[in-house]
Amino acid sequence: MDEKRTTMWAGLAGLLVVGLTLFLANRMFKGLRFDSEPTGLGPNGASLTLPPHPQKASSPSNEIAVPFTNLLLDLLKAKLEGLGAIPNEVLVRFRDDDGYRAFLARANSLGLKVLDSMDGLRSVRVGYSNLNDLYNDYLANRDDYGEVGANYQVNIPGIPENRQAQIEIPFGAGALGWLGINGDTSLWGDGITIAILDSGVQPHATFAENRVRSIDFSGSVETTDGAAVSDGAEGHGTAVASIAAGDNSNAEGVAPAADILSIKITGADGMSDSFTLGKAIIEAVDQGADVINVSLGSYGDSSLVRDAVAYATAAGKVVVAAAGNDTYNNLAYPARYDDVISVGAIDAEGQQLSFSNSGEGLDLTAPGLDVVAAWPGDLLINFSGTSASAPFVAGSIAALMSIYPGTTAIEAAKMLATYSNEAGALGADPAFGQGILDVGRVVQNDTPGITDISVASHYVDLADIPEGEIPMVDILIENRGTTIVNGATLKVDSDNNSRSYALPALEPGEVIVRQFPIDTRLGEAQGDLTFSSELTLSGGQDFTPSDNARTSVILFTDPAADAASANAAVGVSDS
Repeated sequence: MDEKRTTMWAGLAGLLVVGLTLFLANRMFKGLRFDSEPTGLGPNGASLTLPPHPQKASSPSNEIAVPFTNLLLDLLKAKLEGLGAIPNEVLVRFRDDDGYRAFLARANSLGLKVLDSMDGLRSVRVGYSNLNDLYNDYLANRDDYGEVGANYQVNIPGIPENRQAQIEIPFGAGALGWLGINGDTSLWGDGITIAILDSGVQPHATFAENRVRSIDFSGSVETTDGAAVSDGAEGHGTAVASIAAGDNSNAEGVAPAADILSIKITGADGMSDSFTLGKAIIEAVDQGADVINVSLGSYGDSSLVRDAVAYATAAGKVVVAAAGNDTYNNLAYPARYDDVISVGAIDAEGQQLSFSNSGEGLDLTAPGLDVVAAWPGDLLINFSGTSASAPFVAGSIAALMSIYPGTTAIEAAKMLATYSNEAGALGADPAFGQGILDVGRVVQNDTPGITDISVASHYVDLADIPEGEIPMVDILIENRGTTIVNGATLKVDSDNNSRSYALPALEPGEVIVRQFPIDTRLGEAQGDLTFSSELTLSGGQDFTPSDNARTSVILFTDPAADAASANAAVGVSDS
């Protein structure tokens, strides 16, 4: 019995040691919580106050028992070796200026290499060959440290080849017209600066002389060992800038009169890092940019980038970022942050592109397939990806700021969300966010008498039908005009069914849903089920008759495949 009791107490003591160690590790290596002190880097001369660090109230003792040391070092190693973390690099942030300056002064003598530093956020990008060098300094100067974290890879997103097969319709040179941008837009963006944080904007006929200012932060970005120079990486920033603000009859941007601030942050292989991105966002704000476009992404959550975005937001600026091209159900960073306008990609039929990331917090979707864009050497290319979608939104914000003088970037972004076109499921959804960008609808919202009713979406999720209930397709009807629509009729036809719905009066901006039953037995027997819907008006001419009808095909596969599909309605096309 005594032996059992001794074993039990030993086990409890062991659990207590592990628990206490994990608690201390969590306190010491927790995410950023700095002292509530001004940094002196505030926009327009104001100070920027950061939230308090929890260690301030009850910092753990500097005395660490020897048995804890190895485990704490292992935990720190794990923190720095996560997905996307750059090997042998660390971002160190300090509680106050004295601690920050003291570290910079002693770093070289510790065997650590200061790769870059940022005074305003008291942050240092450190290279190391032996993590113990940094760890020992941390133990000796723990009260100076605010956070020790990874420096994550940030890269130009590629488009995976192994994505879902679906028919996707390119935009070509028609993207602006598709967005309702017509007529003389030569003054759109006048007086507004768009920052392009990318691979650099190279000379091109679409950028008039003195329109592009350039800053190069790529000197501290190390390219992948042995990586060849990628034409795709080198021209990426030029293409992005042309979509936002190009001025070329063959590749005109949304805001052709806007000024462009090019901040080069990638190496020749299209790679950058969290520290350089955060530094560039702050530089863009300090250089007077109104809108900051980031057609880059990472899957590492860097507190430094998060705080840089907060700095931009506090200054009244807007960061617009690509959602990512990896078919994931999560957005890339910085698009995933609440304060960032995150943008997914659609094709010319308004369907989500197969590569475009989905996720909670997606704000808008915009053209992203074979969009004509500028390329170094005065060339034009077909440019695809959420990298293309983001600058459509950035350019639109700049355009609205010039069209409506006094409008802030944040207010302009809200206007785009308010007058976006409903898509997917009712309301904000992971695939389309608040909806599809429609610039024409925004600039015409104060024009009276526009009649424009639309079949906005067909939506069904076969994996989410309660047992015993008849599956229904949601048919979303939206009034995109500026006047009440009365007496409209909706007719829906499927392979073996037909129904008509008399619609109530619809206020401008109102969306209603009508449901249509799905014959799953017929669909399973045929392998698919086709249905179409069409609106008719009782008198009056519809402003955009092309969106009064929609045809969709539901593909029926095996139950396991259906369960894996978030939305079984695919192959949607308008007619």
